[in-house]
Amino acid sequence: MTTIPREFSFPLELEREIFETTAALFPGLIPTLLRVCHRVHVWIEPLLYRVLAISPGSPHAPLLNLVESKTSLLKTAVRHLLIQGYYPAAEYRDLVTACLGAVNLSIDGDISIDILRALDKMRLRTLAFTIPEMFFTPDCGGFNRPLFMSVTHLDLYHGPGTEEHQFNWETWSGLASIAALTHLALSPPIAGGILPQVVVECQHLLVAIVSIYPWEQELAAPFAENLGIADVRVVVMVTNKPFDVEWEVGARGGDDYWVRAERFVNRKRAGELESNCYLLDETATSTNPP
Repeated sequence: MTTIPREFSFPLELEREIFETTAALFPGLIPTLLRVCHRVHVWIEPLLYRVLAISPGSPHAPLLNLVESKTSLLKTAVRHLLIQGYYPAAEYRDLVTACLGAVNLSIDGDISIDILRALDKMRLRTLAFTIPEMFFTPDCGGFNRPLFMSVTHLDLYHGPGTEEHQFNWETWSGLASIAALTHLALSPPIAGGILPQVVVECQHLLVAIVSIYPWEQELAAPFAENLGIADVRVVVMVTNKPFDVEWEVGARGGDDYWVRAERFVNRKRAGELESNCYLLDETATSTNPP
């Protein structure tokens, strides 16, 4: 075995920076880097969990059964957390409770009152979730919960059991009390009921997205043509990526749908696009603005 002379060794601070930079630039190499030696494992393991995507079959899915042994690490390491796949709330409650340092959270599944209490302890900046049935009950508190105090980017979907009459401003008016809110995305049924009030009452809003899935693409143009309001901040958006892919792009510092929608709005403000151009359909390049 060849021994490297001490005079050819890097200082530990520089060595750590090299490994951490490599891990940040090439996340796929992290499992390999963890096997280099103990000190590198200690440096790099938190980066393995910085962006955590839990879905059936994903590499991170086994964490649902290992939360207790990783609690202290998850608390400080996880900054971006995606839970996708309609897990029952009981299956991921402990994970959410452990990830108190997260600033970006997306939950595609059931949300219990215990989950909401865990979120109240976080300082989230970006949040995406399906509104649970009990959300607007007096005991739950709706948008007045502490979890919304620091949220700037909020993406909301309706549950399958939500009745159309529930999409009214009297019920949803708490959105206007989220002081830091600058970016809001709503599913079409929610937007159809409250968007005119949202753009008036949410004073600091920069971008209001109506989010349409690619398989609902035919809804986009009619929705954009029949908004019934004129507001440059509105974007009826159809993305061309699955949500989990889109989410990870943003979590790793890329241009996600929030960034692209804001860029679209800024082009309208600059006069590059008509102010009443609302449709941003990324699945049909022929209809996209140049």
